[in-house]
Amino acid sequence: MGGGGSKKKKAEQQQAAGAAPVQASGAGFAQEGDTQLISAARIAINDSTCKSKYNCPDAQPLGCGAYASVWRAIDTKDGSAWALKIIDKNHGKCDEQEMISVRWEAKALEVCNHPNVTGLREVFETSTGGAKNKGFFYLVMEVMRGGELFDRIIEREHYSETDARDAVKSMCEALQFCHQSNVIHLDMKPENVLYAAPDDGSPECDILKLCDFGISKSTADGVPGVLNGKIQADGHLHGTPSYLAPEMIRRAEYDGKADVWAIGVITYILLGGIPPFDEPPELMDTPQGTEQMFKDILRGDFYPFEEYECDPGEENPWNSVSEIAKNFIRTLLTPDPAKRPDFTGALEHAWMHPEADISKEHLGDSHSALKKFNAKKKFKGAINKVRGAIRISKIMSFAGKIKAGAIAEQEAEALAAAAEGN
Repeated sequence: MGGGGSKKKKAEQQQAAGAAPVQASGAGFAQEGDTQLISAARIAINDSTCKSKYNCPDAQPLGCGAYASVWRAIDTKDGSAWALKIIDKNHGKCDEQEMISVRWEAKALEVCNHPNVTGLREVFETSTGGAKNKGFFYLVMEVMRGGELFDRIIEREHYSETDARDAVKSMCEALQFCHQSNVIHLDMKPENVLYAAPDDGSPECDILKLCDFGISKSTADGVPGVLNGKIQADGHLHGTPSYLAPEMIRRAEYDGKADVWAIGVITYILLGGIPPFDEPPELMDTPQGTEQMFKDILRGDFYPFEEYECDPGEENPWNSVSEIAKNFIRTLLTPDPAKRPDFTGALEHAWMHPEADISKEHLGDSHSALKKFNAKKKFKGAINKVRGAIRISKIMSFAGKIKAGAIAEQEAEALAAAAEGN
């Protein structure tokens, strides 16, 4: 366990699965839009209920997707700026199940009212209007102006282990609060961590915010599918493949420790510049590649710190990382969820303590590796936006092969057929 294998992989060959971020996101939202959706949103904006509260002065949205669009909104009374997410209930893709997801996202954001979670100001709804006269659903959210976690780090001239630790600590504290509020995120990845404000020296410039609770779930007693604080397996995978916890791949019951695992993955990337689990480069985007990655995840067999293979003239980034940071990663990437800490335990780890003996020196090699990783991730982002939802459902058939914590070694013929066209 814990990277004890013999695998080697160059930093530039690493790729992250999942979609690129949108700064006002969640259920029904992506970057691509269409004229029909924007026209519908303008009807929603001009509805008397919305118009009495907010003015949307821009001709185009910040972004739009399947059945939702996000607009810059100005409060009509105090002039404050917000992100107004409009869900068109008339849209063909916005069925009853989708509205359940939308309403849950709103509820989750209301419950998870924490300084490091994107704020939800209010929710309101209309019952009439639009193409089918079904009305619209509105979420008024905090505007995230500071960009993504990785982008901020790359822009900085100085990036230290202390900077990485402080970012991870903010994420852990936010998720600890969410879990105490009976909400688990299930899609923690760097794209869903944003800064509140630009790096301009303002009080808010270093505040991290978690976003996109679109696939989050409740662990509260009495919720269907929840037993003793654990969500019972439903036959589906929830999350982004390379950040999935072993129990999710096994289709076993799960809880907030799935988020703990994902933070372990993020921490590894922040310090090493590459993901700890990935498809082999020669099998990228193939059923066999996914199978190999899932095998590694189940064993907790991440790329060993000491075996990082560098290009000529480069140094292993892990040589400059403290042992307690590496221990923190090993602890969070424990395959057995019963032995993996919750966020209270993670925050008690020595690496989290302010007095921890960690360097404030620039992590030059980690910074360079992270730049390469981020560039490749951005390049594939547009494709993965479209493929992400399809991919997670197709590889689900592979997860069905897993029994008793191990993967059958024989050829995954069903997986190959399901993933055809990827």
